[in-house]
Amino acid sequence: MKYQKGDRVFIKPWKMMKEEYGANYCSGSIKTPRGFSKKMEKEFQGRNRIVTITSVHGDYAYDVILDGATKLFGWNVDDEMIAGYAFDWGEEIEVKDCGGQSWRTEKSVGFGAGANYPYHCWTYQWKMARPIREPKIEIDVRVNGEAVSLSKLSEETLLRIRKESNG
Repeated sequence: MKYQKGDRVFIKPWKMMKEEYGANYCSGSIKTPRGFSKKMEKEFQGRNRIVTITSVHGDYAYDVILDGATKLFGWNVDDEMIAGYAFDWGEEIEVKDCGGQSWRTEKSVGFGAGANYPYHCWTYQWKMARPIREPKIEIDVRVNGEAVSLSKLSEETLLRIRKESNG
């Protein structure tokens, strides 16, 4: 899954999803992995199509809450239904073009769903954007072939690992 709990994202418009994935002949829903129904689309009428992800279900779906709402949206959404991140005007974000080697910080000024360069900033339009996040370090440790949480390792074992890794 591309997005994380707490991310604000745009849900694609019906027409865009229908062109991209086609519609189910019997139900009329859009053929995304979870299926985007006409009832789901109706929930977005008169709204800005922004949702906040409240939880991630493995590699297949998100629970979301509509922007400004207090209860969960009644359906799960999947990556195929999401156009991209939703940022506030002037919010600092990280951006890069597809040929760019590294991310840089810019201020967001807009988003164009379906555009080749959907993220608009003060200085340029960008292909990719993401929220600024605190660095998250994940380390898999195996002791005698078994995965072990770092917090469960003794200080002695940690010192031995450190010594061995320094050669």
